[in-house]
Amino acid sequence: MDDLFEKGIYAVGTVRSDRKDLPSILKKVQPKSLRLEKQQFAAITAGTITAIKWHDTRDVSVLTTAHQERAVVFVKRTQKDCSRQNIPCPEAIADYTLTMGGVDHFDHFRSSYPIDRKSRKYWMRLFIFMYDSAIINAYIAFNTAHVVNTHSHRNFRLKLARSMLDNFTKKKNKPIVFKNKR
Repeated sequence: MDDLFEKGIYAVGTVRSDRKDLPSILKKVQPKSLRLEKQQFAAITAGTITAIKWHDTRDVSVLTTAHQERAVVFVKRTQKDCSRQNIPCPEAIADYTLTMGGVDHFDHFRSSYPIDRKSRKYWMRLFIFMYDSAIINAYIAFNTAHVVNTHSHRNFRLKLARSMLDNFTKKKNKPIVFKNKR
């Protein structure tokens, strides 16, 4: 992120809590005294990077170069009684939630039904990645074109696989050839 900041590119993104060299407030395992209550957040700045951890329904950790450490906005959350309430949220997390999109959804779809296999040949892994990307893009295009979503991701993949294999698995009637005996 420092390299991006030096080039004038501001960034915000989630970070896994088990990464090395993270501040202790972002670590997954913490003593009870340091755990965050619902709708609390903790932030720390080191150089140009700000690390923020917020607890809503679960812990969310982000690194940002575009936001202030203590900037807070209010977001609406639905309560158990179906009422909507404004709660404080770090600005970095609210912005990330609004602008996250393609990559996170793509990664989610890829992790749902992985087809990636180990291979010593780099081109095979690249081919499988591109094939999987084409399937995910087809699913997204299908859902965009059809207002009523009749297929889940799993059903879409199954229907696609069956339609692709349909021509190869049918038994073809071989023509009967009579040979003349001499």
